[in-house]
Amino acid sequence: MNSELGSAWKVFELFLKMCCIGIKANVATMLSLLCAAGDVGDFVLGKSLHGYCIKIGFGYNLNVVTALVDMYAKMGNIYLAREVFDSLVEKDVVLWNCLIRIHARNCLVEEEVALLQKMSYEGVRPNSSTFVGLLSVYPASGSMHGVKYVASLIEEEKLELDVVLWSDVVRGRSQDGAGSRLKGAKVLVWRFFQFGYQFGWVLFACYGEAKSVAVSEEQTGCLGSEKVAGLLCNANLWFELAG
Repeated sequence: MNSELGSAWKVFELFLKMCCIGIKANVATMLSLLCAAGDVGDFVLGKSLHGYCIKIGFGYNLNVVTALVDMYAKMGNIYLAREVFDSLVEKDVVLWNCLIRIHARNCLVEEEVALLQKMSYEGVRPNSSTFVGLLSVYPASGSMHGVKYVASLIEEEKLELDVVLWSDVVRGRSQDGAGSRLKGAKVLVWRFFQFGYQFGWVLFACYGEAKSVAVSEEQTGCLGSEKVAGLLCNANLWFELAG
């Protein structure tokens, strides 16, 4: 931790040297400074950098605004993070993802669902990064409404599921109600399979315990058993190859 903080302060030292020799900051410079400010958690410094961004004309740059939102969130000030977010009229998916992840980390479930709905309303299409980690947060907070809503969005958008996102989907649905954990996860996996996804395995987590399932070579298709083994290992789930 000390070495990380030391590196962060080094960024500010280099910036001061830049200013002394007359080199002007660009967007890349500001991104490094804002990231470092978030790491050290210095609110006064962060506010000063925010003002400097506005002064040199970067106040409405998408990348800079995203970095500002992330910086304030690291400092624990979600209110200011949201204020900066709202100051920008045209937002891209990266900025939306940043704010959604912030709410997920702080278990602000209802606000997060509202953001997902607003994102869709404003015509910004979510990607797989939008949902990574969200479905593992919802069950812990007791919001199965969030699990179902996000799962329906993933299905609606026909997003390509990587092993991380797919694991979150199944893990979230596996905790959907005391009597339907297993059924919910199992049905969801096969629904994705029917939509053309390659992850057509009956694989599920129930009460946080790994379950062993049969996966045939026919179901795994061109992925091959070695690749499948690696994917399932990364998902912290065990399986057996049938036949």
